[in-house]
Amino acid sequence: MHLKKQIDFLEDPGRSYWPERLYNQLDFLYEMIQADPTQDSEVLARIVSDLVEKKRQQGSIGKDDVLVAEQALLSYQPAAKSYRLHMISHAHIDMDWRWGWDETVGTVIDTFHTMLRLLEEYPDFIYTQSQAAVYEIVERYAPELLPAIRKYVAQGRWEPLCASWVENDKNMTGTESAMRHLLYSKRYITSLLGLSPDQQQIDFEPDSFGHSRNLPELLTQGGIRYYYHCRGNDAEELYRWRSPSGAELLVLRDPQWYYLQNTDYRICWHVPGFCARNHIRSAVRFYGVGDHGGGPSRRDIERIRDMQTWPLLPTMTFSRLHNFFQDAEAVKSQLPIVDRELNYVFTGCYSAQARLKQANRQGEDRLYDAEALCAMAQLAGCDLSGMPSFEPAWRNILFNQFHDIVTGSCTREAKERALSRFQDACAITLSNAKRAMRQLGDKIATDTFLEKPDLSSIAESGGHGYGSWKGNVPGSVFTVNTQCNTGGKVRPYTLFNPTNYDREELVELTLWDWAEPLEATQINTAEGENIFFQVKEQNKPYWHHTFSTVTFVAQIPAFGYRNYYVMPSDTPAKRQTYFEGPRVHRFSNQPIILENDLLKATFHSESMALVSLLDKKTGRELIRGASAYFSLNDEETVLPHSAWTVGRIGARLNINEQCFVKVTERQNNPLYSSVAYEIPFRNSALKVSVSLPANSATIRFGIHIDWHEIGTEQGSTPQLQFCVPYHYTADKIRYDVPGGYVDRASLYHDVPASSYGAPIPTDAGSCILLTGDSSHSFYAEEGLLSMTLLRSSVYPDKDPEHGEHDMQVGLAIVVNSDPATLKEQATRFSHPIYAYSNTIHSGTLPNCSSLIRVEGGANVAALKPAESGKGLVLRLENNSQLPSKTAVHAFQTIQAELTTALEQHKENISVENFTLPSKTVSSIRISY
Repeated sequence: MHLKKQIDFLEDPGRSYWPERLYNQLDFLYEMIQADPTQDSEVLARIVSDLVEKKRQQGSIGKDDVLVAEQALLSYQPAAKSYRLHMISHAHIDMDWRWGWDETVGTVIDTFHTMLRLLEEYPDFIYTQSQAAVYEIVERYAPELLPAIRKYVAQGRWEPLCASWVENDKNMTGTESAMRHLLYSKRYITSLLGLSPDQQQIDFEPDSFGHSRNLPELLTQGGIRYYYHCRGNDAEELYRWRSPSGAELLVLRDPQWYYLQNTDYRICWHVPGFCARNHIRSAVRFYGVGDHGGGPSRRDIERIRDMQTWPLLPTMTFSRLHNFFQDAEAVKSQLPIVDRELNYVFTGCYSAQARLKQANRQGEDRLYDAEALCAMAQLAGCDLSGMPSFEPAWRNILFNQFHDIVTGSCTREAKERALSRFQDACAITLSNAKRAMRQLGDKIATDTFLEKPDLSSIAESGGHGYGSWKGNVPGSVFTVNTQCNTGGKVRPYTLFNPTNYDREELVELTLWDWAEPLEATQINTAEGENIFFQVKEQNKPYWHHTFSTVTFVAQIPAFGYRNYYVMPSDTPAKRQTYFEGPRVHRFSNQPIILENDLLKATFHSESMALVSLLDKKTGRELIRGASAYFSLNDEETVLPHSAWTVGRIGARLNINEQCFVKVTERQNNPLYSSVAYEIPFRNSALKVSVSLPANSATIRFGIHIDWHEIGTEQGSTPQLQFCVPYHYTADKIRYDVPGGYVDRASLYHDVPASSYGAPIPTDAGSCILLTGDSSHSFYAEEGLLSMTLLRSSVYPDKDPEHGEHDMQVGLAIVVNSDPATLKEQATRFSHPIYAYSNTIHSGTLPNCSSLIRVEGGANVAALKPAESGKGLVLRLENNSQLPSKTAVHAFQTIQAELTTALEQHKENISVENFTLPSKTVSSIRISY
């Protein structure tokens, strides 16, 4: 009989103590000999053979037999004890997964009470706990526990692993979110528990559903050296993970699993094989009870203490994860280098629960805008000292990035709480943005056209609350409201640009209680240029007020502003005409065309599918057949992981081609052309507004979905996709991901992106770019790129998408497909021009100015007030293959220094001339 079979024969099905002790030591010795050819198996084989015979004769193995066998095998003890097994206790605590916030709080507090009792009782016991958010729970709801926790942290017996606010998703978030996880988590733990940032070197992400390509670059910016995970890789176990920039993390992919179970005696067999494969003499074993808090029990601790006395097992120690990584440092040079993203798993999580995806996208985008506006105001000398901190807003967004929340693999209670956090974040974000615009507006001279206040006007009380969410407008987004601040006949509007790109694009103004006829109204610049405008709405009622909306093409410099003035017109040639409607109804079944100087988009008059997309600059046709259509797909329901896993697609319904399409509105104006249509399908309905503004390379689809498709456990899971077949050859699809971009093949399954996907042509010609304000899920086949908008999974939430949804999708032509240009196009789509109703006054700032500008090839990931002291922080992504020569210019004298993600000084740099290394993310502190 083979030696392993003989050892297995000695296994006791009842798992009584002495046979179990014998079996597990013999099994470990067998694995040790297999992993180390220098070890002689002769003694082991002889003792095992004797024990097999004894069991056959006696029917069982007793205590005396075990002790005799252990003595006979002591020659193996030095080799066995040369292995070290780090026993690391932990409580896996999911944030609002299959339960609500109250249960999460209770789980944290109860777990910590239990751990503190065990730490007091067992002086050698060590506990590890991840996620900064759980410590905030304790601070808010059970602060009496903090002194004891601080004591054990200081002793090294409580290990906080808090590089991120929660164990977050690593695929669907932006660069700045990754930076804020590091910044706010490390800073909070330092303040609360006394650990310096340098003592927090591990990002612990056991359950995250894949790991984005540039994480080594991002995490090392915050002082992270080590990474622990389980999912997204089934090859390497201990390795060096290298980003395109060359930054590295030392990574442990747990060869067992992070699921915490009752500690039994069978926890050492894997150690020799793991050590041999990874050139190390140490291994890790996590232990604890359950998957919902709880942590280790007395039995776990007692069993480990008992096994420490067994002569033929590795040296077992109560330990910290950091201790293992210190051991691994010694063999780092022998470890393999991995230079890829660590995906894919749970691809359904890129689309499940669309409202959570939208909250994440809108939260990140509006925080970017508001912080940029505040940074601009601060640079201009505004006093924002009394402004609420953005940190609570960021904490809410970061909490919602937990790997079971933003992924949509959570219950309705968890979703409702997450959307509440999002609203709290928006309240801080949008009020701070309005505060910054107000203070900046007060400093900007607007008295070019003097006008006495109109004391009879009620306009100054108009617009309060209007525009933050235009629920009746297809695809409308969260933004600041359009409150009016002056009721005079000359009304200055200050337009703010929160991006690093000069903008010449269509903007919209809301005029409250405007008494003048719109055909006798004009819009002027400070220089006296009369601006052509179009009327969209006229004298609409709103809470005892009326409003009209007008659009025009504005020019606003990078991170800057410009004043425009609305006033009566007394020059007939300059009057704009408002058309109530046509006098003649003209019929046509010709294709519907949206066209400007950059592109020509042709839609089929019946299906409203896009049948041609012409790049007018190059003459290139980018679409083949029907495109830009909606597809209702039925996928096979995968149980019990419907939210996590996309099943086999069994049927596809091209809604535009196979359902009745009703065209409800057409506009073909000098400033924009648009068409709106409606499609009822199955139990649901679409309202789509398609527009092409002047000077824009992006067709904007405003989408309102009244969704009533419900998945079933025995049947199918409905999903809605926006599909774009394209007419050129592309061998890869480029997506933006945290910290940069990644090129992927057409994988025929859903993949994640921060905001865009773009098939890259093999002939280096122009290409399409697909982006949006809500979705993170893309799907690519040869010649087809799709975005998954909704998906009615059935578990854990049985009906997650029911109701109305508003979202925006952008389809753009991009002449240059380099990553910086693609990111610029997506940024322009996601970050609007902000219109502020100003008052007439003198000021120290001119009518138009760029407050700060970054020159070079880098994209700006953030412009924000510094966390402490006077200054700003620029976060720059250089996605080029080459270093980027960079300069920063501002309207006043500035100095610059390179910092970490934690805003710690690294080195001074010349603001007029510094170089960003290739494929890096850099943080620049600006002082003035």
